[in-house]
Amino acid sequence: MLLSDGKTTVGTPDSEAARIAAEAHVPVSTIAFGTEDGRIRSPDTGTYISVPVDEEALAKIADTTGGSSFGAQSTAELKSIYSDIGSAVGYEKAPREITRLFVGLAMLAALMTAALSLTWFQRLP
Repeated sequence: MLLSDGKTTVGTPDSEAARIAAEAHVPVSTIAFGTEDGRIRSPDTGTYISVPVDEEALAKIADTTGGSSFGAQSTAELKSIYSDIGSAVGYEKAPREITRLFVGLAMLAALMTAALSLTWFQRLP
């Protein structure tokens, strides 16, 4: 899930990130949060900076990766979107065989014990 105003100011360009996600078969759903006349106050200068939401850029990311695109202009709309998509976001438990890991660690411990024993009792030539 990507929550953004749609403008990339630093980092990987949107098109490149969307291509990488698509190649990895990772769908990215986007939420365009903001308005066309949105602005923020700069912490450095105290002046206001225009930050309009770019819904087209976010929709393109979602389309490229096979995700969904949403738009929200208020906190209430954002909460509504989250409640709608909440059931779609989840996880899957997948059992994995870890016997090899423990056998490998046990063999390593046995070899280290044997080497230390040979060194301790001065059995090495």
